[in-house]
Amino acid sequence: MPGAVVCCHQRVLRNSLAFLFSARMVDSSTPKP
Repeated sequence: MPGAVVCCHQRVLRNSLAFLFSARMVDSSTPKP
């Protein structure tokens, strides 16, 4: 059971990291006014 929880937690953490990375890439690529 703990193994599944760790796997799920790693998946959520990876998704959040990917979301933050993509958001940062878009923010950096967007020209500042």
